[in-house]
Amino acid sequence: CGAMPYMAPEMATGGPYWPHSADAWSCGIALLEMAGGLGSLGQALKVDLEAPPASIAPALLQFFEDPVSHAEALAAIHGVDTITVIEQLEQILVPNWTDRVVLKNLLPENQPGAEQELLQHEQQRLLEQQQQQQLLQMMQMGQAPNLQNPQAPR
Repeated sequence: CGAMPYMAPEMATGGPYWPHSADAWSCGIALLEMAGGLGSLGQALKVDLEAPPASIAPALLQFFEDPVSHAEALAAIHGVDTITVIEQLEQILVPNWTDRVVLKNLLPENQPGAEQELLQHEQQRLLEQQQQQQLLQMMQMGQAPNLQNPQAPR
């Protein structure tokens, strides 16, 4: 289960163990510490993270209830304010374990609508590749391409 603050607060207080939720919390703390600097959370929280887990967990839960806490913790040491990281932290470091994002859903390709967007991107890529091949064939045959309408050979 790990040590605080990487241990999910609900586990530190004897609550349920839900692997996806607990892992998300741990990854969120790791992201916060990597992006903001080791000790960012402790600096922002102003709590001794070496104290017994059951005494730290309520402070963590209360801290992350505040909507600006993620940005505050991220900026505590190095003044980092990267919106992308803050958005990720806001989805991961959520006090209620049932509201935490499933980590795989943080990846752009797993977000709603992403499949359609990826398909459109791939279709556009294939069309551009086909046009390049046609242009190359025309040049090899000594034909000048029609720049007004790249689809129509001369």
